Amino acid sequence: MLIKLWLSLGQSDDLPTINLRERYTAQFYLLLETVLDDLVPIHWRRTCLDNIYLPLSSLKKVASDDKSEQHLQHLFHELAVSTRYVEKSLSS
Repeated sequence: MLIKLWLSLGQSDDLPTINLRERYTAQFYLLLETVLDDLVPIHWRRTCLDNIYLPLSSLKKVASDDKSEQHLQHLFHELAVSTRYVEKSLSS
């Protein structure tokens, strides 16, 4: 699937941890924005929601201190709050 290929690109790069965090955070926000966008077809929004765990999982792997753990918890909270507003439109 195209989205999994996009998310897996660069995972084998020998980038500094800070760059990996930035990349995974950007992936997360792009997926979240797509999930929340009512103008995007429902099947694509659901696909993005189904795969939003991948950058979060990657962030968990590179979390090495309290600050990065807090950042990850913030993203999980943002996902939970944001999707509550659109859950009805995603289930129809």
